[in-house]
Amino acid sequence: MKPILRWAQCKRRTREGNEAERERAELLLEIRRTRDEWMRAQHLLDNVVEPELIDHAIYAVQAAQRKYEYLMKVARKQHLSVPPEEGLVRGAARTSAADFQGHDGVTARSKSR
Repeated sequence: MKPILRWAQCKRRTREGNEAERERAELLLEIRRTRDEWMRAQHLLDNVVEPELIDHAIYAVQAAQRKYEYLMKVARKQHLSVPPEEGLVRGAARTSAADFQGHDGVTARSKSR
């Protein structure tokens, strides 16, 4: 094989490797951002006092958690190691609206306030 062809093949492999590495770094960054978003949403839910905002806070927690779980699944498929969830509850179960409702369908937080 001619040296120029070998050089071109090597250059292409390097470019492809750099692009894959960049995509992995972007995925890890998005996971970190989503984890932070989840933690902020959980903080909002823990501190909301207006009954009108409780449903919004529940939705925000659920949406951030689902996005985080999806991104983690993508990372596992790519065999990426992700740093441990520092601020999240270990083994956090899925949060649903039912978790926050009493038997009569009224949110537990609005009953207590």
